[in-house]
Amino acid sequence: MVENNFPNDENGAVLNRMQGEGHNLSAPRDIDFSIVFPNEDSAQFFAAQINQHFDKVVYLETETARALKWEVTATRYMVPTHQDIAKTEELLASIAAPLIPTVIDQNSCAHLRRPIDMMFHGRSCSVFQA
Repeated sequence: MVENNFPNDENGAVLNRMQGEGHNLSAPRDIDFSIVFPNEDSAQFFAAQINQHFDKVVYLETETARALKWEVTATRYMVPTHQDIAKTEELLASIAAPLIPTVIDQNSCAHLRRPIDMMFHGRSCSVFQA
């Protein structure tokens, strides 16, 4: 069994699972980072703000009963390291924070779809969840 040094958090758990399944975590891959917004204007503005930092940025309306229904997905080709994923999530969260109403949901993480979740569920490379 391979020993790892992943932090004990959600991203660490997914990286640990990927490693346990035999994924080569030193190989770069597309990783999707998604954030949902309350309206198209916010999603479009956010997409324009982050476009220079990612290989691909798209936004679309999602089918949901929630108030946050415009999803922006930014794809970055990178090695899936815990530190780089966390830095990218922090960048996105800092840019998105002023655009997302805080009273929409009691769960502060509900607006941010973590890239590691998308990766794990086959959305981009081989793995990422909402």
